[in-house]
Amino acid sequence: MKRANQAGFTLIELLLATALFSFVLLFLVAGFVQINQAYNKGITVKRVHESARLLVSDLTRTMSSTSSTNGLQINSGCLIAGGVRYKWNIGLITPYTAAQYSIARDTKPNCGDAVDGSSQYLLDPKVMIHSLSIVPDASGQVIRISTELGSNTDDGSNNPCDPITDNYCDRASLTTVVTLRT
Repeated sequence: MKRANQAGFTLIELLLATALFSFVLLFLVAGFVQINQAYNKGITVKRVHESARLLVSDLTRTMSSTSSTNGLQINSGCLIAGGVRYKWNIGLITPYTAAQYSIARDTKPNCGDAVDGSSQYLLDPKVMIHSLSIVPDASGQVIRISTELGSNTDDGSNNPCDPITDNYCDRASLTTVVTLRT
């Protein structure tokens, strides 16, 4: 029997209010997760594209100050231009050690010399080189630089990730042409 002066909510009213609050909270959390994923994807894209621009810019600056292809040594995984050596391994990811790096810059005179603590590493630690091509034209005065960089997988392996299926993955390709000084 219900009294006329009894105040409060019934059990059904409390259940409905809790269910409604739960749905609102669920939508807010889902929205937060989506925003967080978009933010992290943006950070990954920025990291890869910035690394590609900086790498090509550094190579271009060094090579444009070289007088001719006679001052260039281009080997598999190594370039020496104007007293500066670039040494790279395709597909390796940091942390950088003497045996494992993506691309290093130093003043060592030989491609066979090891990369050590005096070398400057040019890539973000979460970026790896997928390809790097430095090719002079027939005249020897024009050099074409092409590179493809990408982020690594989140599982800690050195495997390239898939930008379509992985939220924290991106690839950037850049190509430029450098004319050597005469």
